[in-house]
Amino acid sequence: MRRLLTGAVCLVVATTAIVVGVSSTAWAAAENQIITFSHRCTVINDDARTEGVICADIQFRLTTSSVQARSAGQGVCQDWGGGTTRQCRGISYDVGLFRDSGNATQLTSANGRCGSFGGSACPASGRLIVYTPWYTIGSKPPPGFCLFLVFADLWTSVRNNSFRFLTSSGTFSGPNVASAHADTICRASNGTWSVS
Repeated sequence: MRRLLTGAVCLVVATTAIVVGVSSTAWAAAENQIITFSHRCTVINDDARTEGVICADIQFRLTTSSVQARSAGQGVCQDWGGGTTRQCRGISYDVGLFRDSGNATQLTSANGRCGSFGGSACPASGRLIVYTPWYTIGSKPPPGFCLFLVFADLWTSVRNNSFRFLTSSGTFSGPNVASAHADTICRASNGTWSVS
């Protein structure tokens, strides 16, 4: 089992979410805020003038009674080597929220498509962002406690990534991009909370 939290009291009794007390941790956000736990981007391909970048995010929020997670995928066209974003001729990808409890299980998904891959024209900003629906992962822990997703990490995977650039013809594809894995949600008695 990986490190959970400094000062955490943990009793592992199942392979699902459990709630335990915690004595100290670093708190990241007020209760009514969304936490973007991980944002990872990778250049997946280029035509020596424009490059396609795929980003994978995993986000969390607390509702009145539960903890929820969702994934975000982002396709970006930008000048080769980084810099100014530019409109794409087409962007296509699939984004999913996954849980690993021995085998990867997809919990929610969404498709990002624009321009020559279908849908409306790609955004002039050069960025196509798509979110999965929110998924309830467990009950909201009481203040001073944590929800541990024992043997069931959550992460985002953005797959089937393809770009079509305005600067060339052809389709440019590349590897899957994944966020970091999350497995712990904690609430402090002062109303703040964190994800690790």
